[in-house]
Amino acid sequence: MRIRIDPKRSSTNSTPKKAMSDSEKVNPQITDAVTQTNVSVVAAAPAQSMGVVYQNLAHALGISMQNAVIAQSSMQQIGTSVVGTVCAKIIEAGGMSPESSDTQAGNSGSNVPQKTSP
Repeated sequence: MRIRIDPKRSSTNSTPKKAMSDSEKVNPQITDAVTQTNVSVVAAAPAQSMGVVYQNLAHALGISMQNAVIAQSSMQQIGTSVVGTVCAKIIEAGGMSPESSDTQAGNSGSNVPQKTSP
């Protein structure tokens, strides 16, 4: 059994599409504009990518400098607290006070040398 298709009843959107042949040419101004745009994009790509690389490098360098400053500041704080703790331990252990060091040295509280008579 064969099915017959009535051409009058077929859909109106089924018109065959024409393929673009070599005889149909595009306006040269259009092809030139597209070509110039493509060349412009391709020519600018290396400069733009290097700009991004330099921006990332500058950002990374800035962050590393900030980290170095913070680390140095933290080490200074630790050093200050260590010196304070060590001084407190020395005083607790009965170390020499400034008054006792002068009297033990025989200076009687003054760092100026005493004049002796001839």
